[in-house]
Amino acid sequence: MTAGAQQALRRTMEIYSNTTRFCLACNMSNKIIEPIQSRCAILRYAKLSDREVLQRLLEICAEEKVSVQHTLSQTPDVAKLGRI
Repeated sequence: MTAGAQQALRRTMEIYSNTTRFCLACNMSNKIIEPIQSRCAILRYAKLSDREVLQRLLEICAEEKVSVQHTLSQTPDVAKLGRI
């Protein structure tokens, strides 16, 4: 976000802070202006591995009864991960 957009967001957060909770996600927290950072609880997460992402996607597909076997066998990146 541009500095101007962040200032506008800061003002919005100030106006609605009594009735609203904001959830922000970013890749580089150092690019967020200090007035916004000071109004936030900062939570840091490690990147999920490709295997973890694939395993979760397969769980979701199973729950939704979506067949993905044909697609998985034709995807080179998935083949490198081996059997989950």
